[in-house]
Amino acid sequence: MTKSQINTILTEAKRLREQTPELREGQSIFNAVANFNLELATDLIFSEFDCFYDDKKIPQTIEFLKKVKLNWY
Repeated sequence: MTKSQINTILTEAKRLREQTPELREGQSIFNAVANFNLELATDLIFSEFDCFYDDKKIPQTIEFLKKVKLNWY
């Protein structure tokens, strides 16, 4: 993914946390990924990159996203 695409995900994650404050950061990032590309989110589930259950995995999630090739625009 491009830096712009990752920034879009992180911006969406922030919006989701503002909308639903009980979401942890990792949950909101995962949900933002799912909003943009459900197949990609499915690939994250229960992987070493899945930050939904563990915010400590956020850096690994970001590194995973950097390596993904997507054409959104």
